[in-house]
Amino acid sequence: MAHLLIVDDDANTLASLARAFRLAGHEATVCDNAGRALDLLKSQPFDMMLSDVVMPGKDGLALLEELRGAGIALPVVMISGQANTEMAVRATRLGAESVGPDLK
Repeated sequence: MAHLLIVDDDANTLASLARAFRLAGHEATVCDNAGRALDLLKSQPFDMMLSDVVMPGKDGLALLEELRGAGIALPVVMISGQANTEMAVRATRLGAESVGPDLK
């Protein structure tokens, strides 16, 4: 069983992803903004993070950059319905494991 952190500003996406991962036997913690996600990542261990790229305020790429700058090396999967090649390249260079379409 993995402990996952799911970060997205859309409540429906959070609920859907959390339900799917819980049904698969994983523990899922949800968070609706990047700032709070970083606090959670600094205060408790997670096995993987799934994060939306486009969010108000601090976006998922800024979160990933701060995460790596803080020395937190967990696997990260970035999701976005608005992804483009430049965004995918930047996410990969920052250490994302995968960049894929949003499940909204």
